[in-house]
Amino acid sequence: MRIGAFGAFSLPLIAAMALAACSTVPPSEIRARDDQFSPHRELATGFVAPPSPAAQLGLQLVAQIDRATGNVKILARTRIAYVDSRRRHYDVARNNKAQQLVLTHVSAKGQCKLGNTCPQEEIVAVELPEADLRGSAANGYPFKLFAKIGPEVLIVAPKDLVANLLTQIDADRKQTPVKKPARLQKSKECIGADALLLRDQSMQGNVGQSLSRYAHCVRRSALILPAKAAKASSRSFSSEASA
Repeated sequence: MRIGAFGAFSLPLIAAMALAACSTVPPSEIRARDDQFSPHRELATGFVAPPSPAAQLGLQLVAQIDRATGNVKILARTRIAYVDSRRRHYDVARNNKAQQLVLTHVSAKGQCKLGNTCPQEEIVAVELPEADLRGSAANGYPFKLFAKIGPEVLIVAPKDLVANLLTQIDADRKQTPVKKPARLQKSKECIGADALLLRDQSMQGNVGQSLSRYAHCVRRSALILPAKAAKASSRSFSSEASA
C-alpha cells in the first residue's frame, strides 16, 4: 500500500502512538481535575483500546460535574485512527436502541495528496446517559459511530471502566452535596394578585390591571416575575404609556 509522504506507517503503530499521546493514567485509575476557573469539575478514566476491524480506537470516559447544580454529564472521548485517502467524518452516534446520542467534534488530523492514502485521526466526544450506563454496568455500554464516508465503528465501553467511574461519581456526590437555593415565600398580597390574574385570564377580564398589581407585589416581595407574566406585563405597560 502506498502511504504517500508519510512513509510506510502501519495502522497499529499509528494507534500506539496516538494512545501514548492521550494519557499516562492507567485505565482503572480515576483522575480528578478541579480548576476553579471552570464551571465544572472533571473525573476521568485512563484510555483503553476497544477492538474494531474498521479503525484503531482510543476511549476515555469523562464525568463533568456542574459546580452550581451538581448535574453530571458523562462523555466518551473517542479517538479514531485509520489509513485512508480521505477523512471519513464520523458525525453520528447511536446506542443499541437506535437512539441518537449527542456527538461533538473535538479535532481531526490528516491530509493526503491526491491519489495517496495516509494516516487519519478524528476525535469526538459522545454524551452517554448516566441512567443507561448504570443499567449496563454488568456488560459494558455499546454505541456505534457512523461516518459520512466509510465504515461504521462499534464501540463498547468496558464494564470495569464504567463501574469505576460511576463509583467515583457517587463518592463525589456524597462529599460535595449541592446546596438547594432557599425558596421564596409569596406574601398574602401576591397570593391574592395570583388569584386575580388567573381569574381574569380565564374570564378574559382586565388582565392588564391584574398584571400591574401582580408585578407591583412581586417587586415589593423581592420575588422573580415569571417570564410569561413579565412579557405580558411589559406589553401592558407599553400600551398604557402610549395611550
